Amino acid sequence: MLRYVLDGLSNGGVLGLSTIGFSFFWRVSGVINLAQGSFVLLGAFITWWLSDIRGFPLALAAALAVCVAWLFGYVLQTRMIRMLAPVPEYLGLLLTFGVGLGISSLLTLAFSSDYRSVASTFGSAVISDGSLNFSLIGIVGILASIGLILAGGLLSRRTRLGLVLSAVADDRRVAQMAGLPVWSALGLAAGVSTALAASSGVLIAVSGTFSTSELDQFTLFVSVAAVLGGLGSKWGAFWASLVLGAVQSIVLQYLPSELADTSAFLFLLAAISLHSNNPLSRFGPFQISEKSRAS
Repeated sequence: MLRYVLDGLSNGGVLGLSTIGFSFFWRVSGVINLAQGSFVLLGAFITWWLSDIRGFPLALAAALAVCVAWLFGYVLQTRMIRMLAPVPEYLGLLLTFGVGLGISSLLTLAFSSDYRSVASTFGSAVISDGSLNFSLIGIVGILASIGLILAGGLLSRRTRLGLVLSAVADDRRVAQMAGLPVWSALGLAAGVSTALAASSGVLIAVSGTFSTSELDQFTLFVSVAAVLGGLGSKWGAFWASLVLGAVQSIVLQYLPSELADTSAFLFLLAAISLHSNNPLSRFGPFQISEKSRAS
């Protein structure tokens, strides 16, 4: 059982980066980005293509994948999501969901839906005590998540950019009236969010196989973990990703693999029904940030 939990924590740590990005972007913009799972795939495929097909060093391929995702997210926000400011929230869901499907379709068209993997010894490295193994990639994901959360908290309090993002998150209209660069800040937030998703994709690419057929799995995991952790809470997103990863890993050992995604949704429903006694409540689950935004 402990081995399954460790495997799940590793998977949760990898996708935790994407969940943190999802939650962060909602906190700043109020947009639920259902394209987040597609950016995980985008990061994985770019890393694979540059590293295995074009012969780039893995570190450079990974860095370029994250940069491309950041640019894509920035353009997506400044050219498309910006149009959502005056429209109902459900239209934002439709638009981002459509963007996600579009990215997945283009990736399938370019690379097919076959499973791919990056040739790397780093991806299979584990820390072992003889009977239990923990993936080094999982540790990287967990440590990176913690480091980003701590750095983000420091930047939000000590830098002008962080203060601008906080002001935009608290009240976009007031921030605009104060002359702050609201749309540039939102574009930056979108870029950070998609770059974090691509970082998850990079780790997935070097540690196992991936395919465009997994879009729904990534999107569901990130969305459920973000809600479990409390939309807008970075620590909540981190802890919820670990818990959800462990739950799914355990479920896979006793139930058919087809039920893994269903278990995530059922876990969300169960947690919502018992949220007042949720052991993660101290970290922010279900405490969705209440703030006014420009409509």
